[in-house]
Amino acid sequence: MTIPFSIFVLKMDSGSNNHYSPRHSGAGITHEEITMLTLYIGNAFSLSMLDRETQARCPGDCLDGARWPRPCPDPINYLRGAENAGFAIISAVGHADTAALFSTILDRQIYVNRVSVKLDSTSAILVGQYQGPRLPEGATTLPEGASIDWWLV
Repeated sequence: MTIPFSIFVLKMDSGSNNHYSPRHSGAGITHEEITMLTLYIGNAFSLSMLDRETQARCPGDCLDGARWPRPCPDPINYLRGAENAGFAIISAVGHADTAALFSTILDRQIYVNRVSVKLDSTSAILVGQYQGPRLPEGATTLPEGASIDWWLV
């Protein structure tokens, strides 16, 4: 399954109005246009991660207006696309067992990293929402009947 991946770059206008716009697959992006883009991987989402003033604006593009969570059915390919597009991938998973479980599921090392996340116009978060019975300590695989729902905010 292929998921189209949009990246967001800072376009420097001739005036003082800088704005962000989506570009697909990184085509036509010059070095001068690129700003640091960050995709966090987390196991929880909090409204405190959002900027209240940005949210108050009319809904728009996820990284240029109000945000809303949307499902990410193929997080492995989404992460690959983000890396190929130049995103820094940063873990925001604060528990070792959850990081180990995500490492198994995402087929990449997810480190424990207790950080505060504040999303801005150059960042997003891929949240793995566990659904199921309480995980046994040290679990690196999902128990029967459990799942992780992946959301992009």
